[in-house]
Amino acid sequence: MLRRAVVLAVAALLFATADVAASTEHDVSIVSFSFSPTPTAVAIGDFVRWTNNASGTTQHTTTSDAVGLWDSGHLAVNSSFSHTFDDAGTFTYHCSIHHQMKGTVTVALQASATSGAKGTSFTLTVADATAPAGWTHEVQKAKGAGSFAAWKSTTGQTVMFKPKKKGTYRFEARLRKTGTSTASGWSPVVTITIS
Repeated sequence: MLRRAVVLAVAALLFATADVAASTEHDVSIVSFSFSPTPTAVAIGDFVRWTNNASGTTQHTTTSDAVGLWDSGHLAVNSSFSHTFDDAGTFTYHCSIHHQMKGTVTVALQASATSGAKGTSFTLTVADATAPAGWTHEVQKAKGAGSFAAWKSTTGQTVMFKPKKKGTYRFEARLRKTGTSTASGWSPVVTITIS
């Protein structure tokens, strides 16, 4: 019994370590009244660390334009703030002290494959966790060069796509606050080709 408990504990530790290792840190510097780099492209589950590298005593913030997603509060010089991007979308932000300072983080949804035959099941990952309370993931789909149209909405992490026809399909996702117009921008487009 003790041996089984030890094996399970080691397996859990390895799984947790693998999960942490899968996340990548992206650094954004706050200097000369700007964020650099911007836009910053990250994968689902990665985190961004903003560091105030301003000279003197100038404080700054990193504050999501979509109210409630993140707000660093005032960052003193040489201090940092990190936020994990669990959801696909384009997230704009600003400094609440210096409103001319703006930045963007883009997070692409992930497809289990980018090509396949009719009837293949594709998993589209829109998040690495369920949506925050009061928020939902919206996914749009377009065929060929056609216009995007609402396709699926979920508070979960994935949606399934099982095409019945050949062609090229495009997908984009965003995070939206339920019952309001507050939302991130649409994520970068992911394309799946069906032969």
